[in-house]
Amino acid sequence: MNTWMVWTMAAGALLAVTSPAWGQAPGPVNLERGAATYAKHCAVCHGERGDGQGPGWLGQMPRPQVFTDRNYMSRLTDQYLFDVTKHGKLEVVKREGKGMAYKTVPIQRTVRGSGFKSPKAKKTFEEHCIPCHGSMGRGDGRLPNPRQQAPGEFVSEIQPAPGDYGDAEFMNRFSDEYMQGLIRKGWIANMESKQWTTMAAYSSTLSDQEIWHVVGYIRQVFINGKSR
Repeated sequence: MNTWMVWTMAAGALLAVTSPAWGQAPGPVNLERGAATYAKHCAVCHGERGDGQGPGWLGQMPRPQVFTDRNYMSRLTDQYLFDVTKHGKLEVVKREGKGMAYKTVPIQRTVRGSGFKSPKAKKTFEEHCIPCHGSMGRGDGRLPNPRQQAPGEFVSEIQPAPGDYGDAEFMNRFSDEYMQGLIRKGWIANMESKQWTTMAAYSSTLSDQEIWHVVGYIRQVFINGKSR
């Protein structure tokens, strides 16, 4: 464990209080316990620093979530992060877990950078994708964000939040093959047909309170602790 992690754990002990950012947690979040649990169970994929670059990250597709990508992570609720950790992402998206009501959305890489590759792609995007991803592909359409103009950071009303195609940290997690399958088949069928990597369930490994400690640690140290 490096100096950065030791310092973080020590500081976490002083911050073990309930915070509005962790509103759904049933009790106080202990960042020291969250850091220890994260190091044992999560860092292998998501990296010690939450950058999604743990050992073997290049062999996974999609690549692990980048917790330091505040642009995207700020759009996720703590309840969603808890549910994915407890039940596994596939089960959450399939709405098989208790109280699950999350929507999935397609991804269109042509929106990134230089714009659309063809008029047909542009027309398809306008007809099918704007309600979730917004006219500029920023993931701020009227369904995830009912406001007329999205603030710089907002909590999406769709969980998981629609992707921001201009967010390199988010988009670099996906290969073209993965994205083509996602658009053709939808998230669930794509994941099951190709057996892509997906977040496993930790319900048999961690208690609910331990999961909330990890969620609080991720929120406080990686998401809130990094400027956009």
